[in-house]
Amino acid sequence: MPAGLDDLHSKRLAHRHLPGFGLLADRTLVYWPFNPPIVDLFDPELKDVEISRERFEAAWHRARRDNRDL
Repeated sequence: MPAGLDDLHSKRLAHRHLPGFGLLADRTLVYWPFNPPIVDLFDPELKDVEISRERFEAAWHRARRDNRDL
């Protein structure tokens, strides 16, 4: 296994038997209520955090830019 992938591979093997494993993996577009840098769409824990397109779009339109650090 290439360096750095051992832990991810082990996690994937442990998830294979859980309900929801790979549920989001075949999607080309997934809406999440958070913005993680890396997402494993095979992770069965993520099946419960997907939101609808409508909910995402509504939140996107309500969002305002945070200029406090500028």
